[in-house]
Amino acid sequence: KTFGMPSLDGKLIAMFAPNTSAVTIYDASNGRTLQTLTPANSSSGVERVYFSPDGHSLAVTYMISQGVQMIGRLPSSELKIWDVTTGHETQTLTLSTSPVEARFSSDGKSLATVSTQGEITLWDVASGSRLRSFTSSPGQNFNPLANMGNFPMPQPGKRPNMKNMPQIANMPNMADLSAMMTNMLGTMTAGTMGRSVTSVAFSPDGKILASGGVESKSNFDLATMMGQATGNQKRSKNQPPPSPEDFMKNLKVETIGQVVFWNPETGQQLGAIKGHGKGITDVVFSRDAKMIASAGTDNTIKLWDVGTQRELRTLTGHTANIESMDFSPDGKLLASAGDDGSTLLWDTNTGEHLLTLISLDDGGEWIVVTPEGLFDGTPQSWNQIPGAITRILSTSRPSNGSSTNSIIRVCSQTSSRANVPTWRKTSQRKIDANRL
Repeated sequence: KTFGMPSLDGKLIAMFAPNTSAVTIYDASNGRTLQTLTPANSSSGVERVYFSPDGHSLAVTYMISQGVQMIGRLPSSELKIWDVTTGHETQTLTLSTSPVEARFSSDGKSLATVSTQGEITLWDVASGSRLRSFTSSPGQNFNPLANMGNFPMPQPGKRPNMKNMPQIANMPNMADLSAMMTNMLGTMTAGTMGRSVTSVAFSPDGKILASGGVESKSNFDLATMMGQATGNQKRSKNQPPPSPEDFMKNLKVETIGQVVFWNPETGQQLGAIKGHGKGITDVVFSRDAKMIASAGTDNTIKLWDVGTQRELRTLTGHTANIESMDFSPDGKLLASAGDDGSTLLWDTNTGEHLLTLISLDDGGEWIVVTPEGLFDGTPQSWNQIPGAITRILSTSRPSNGSSTNSIIRVCSQTSSRANVPTWRKTSQRKIDANRL
């Protein structure tokens, strides 16, 4: 099984297989192999790939393969930047953890990465140097294995000398540990599964970097809990010791999705938008940078005015997690792809749901359905239309989102809504309710 990601213009496709280090670049128009990108160190497997906006560069993240010795440090991750035209590696970035997201700036000169702990870092593509970090997370420098190389070997029949034991590097304090636990509890509650920052996006003019994620608050206090457990905290004579059940009963966690705007040049925070009630999974700017869309774990999409940071409207219709989104060049349409294989097209001026495109047979076939009941599809899909319509939001998921991402790219190149009503008029295939 292979995974694929198209370039933004849809002309190239990067394909890779699990547990392999090679990425193959294909011409999307004819399937011809253009380049095979293979790093010198073949012990790493490809995890994710990201095209630059012009399609000339490809960022590839690698994870250290199982069985590789990691004495004295936690598993790290490599991000390599490749020249797609020549097939040459141009930069290698060594990250403390595998990034959950990476995005090129609109001019391709900078790259933003998001770590699993929520740290956002900006890199210079030409030199490979770290420019700045926009956020920091509690305990992000904690590495319990940093001094393991100095660990004294035990001697038979002798007690180890505790004075010679190495110190754990950058051990978080109680406040940091409490904040780490609050973030973990909050992200699990919000549905982002441990990720306080889930996505980043540059505005087309490069003046704003937006990050999407979740803000968490709780009454978790590790110092108090440890004091109760060790008996160091005073309590009345007749007061019973605290129980885990009481702790869980009194624990309160609050979460809200947030989009934060940053100045890429200075790292200064420009503003923040809060909404969705839970976490935010994806953010994308319109081409004129006047509007931004955010997708939430509550399966809704919100459109915001970037200048005023006010909500314009909420789009509802998805019943599964929203994987990716993109605006049409004129900003009048928004395409959103769910991990159930469905892609929805929206009118951004009215919030109207225009049509749903369903990916079938692992992305090989498709069906389009409008809310009025008009439909069309590939020839092979016609045999599946009656059953597929009834299962419109529960179809099989395409490989790694490659098909839905391809659909997003096609929809994002539609210049206006004019093509949608034209399709409705020319396609007179009405769903027969008696066939369902």
